[in-house]
Amino acid sequence: VAHEAKERRRRRAQKKSQPSSNLKVRSVVKETELPDEPEAQPQPQHMSGMLPESIVNLLAARE
Repeated sequence: VAHEAKERRRRRAQKKSQPSSNLKVRSVVKETELPDEPEAQPQPQHMSGMLPESIVNLLAARE
């Protein structure tokens, strides 16, 4: 019985430690953002709480 509980905990820990899909989104965003793109514009300071347009477009495309 104790061995079964130990196996269950081990499997649960392995599932928890697997990378989430959120990391995939971050890597896609890093690949798509290139500094030499002509459409990439620096964001003004007053919009610091807003997401960049490229990220908004990426999220909209996923839905």
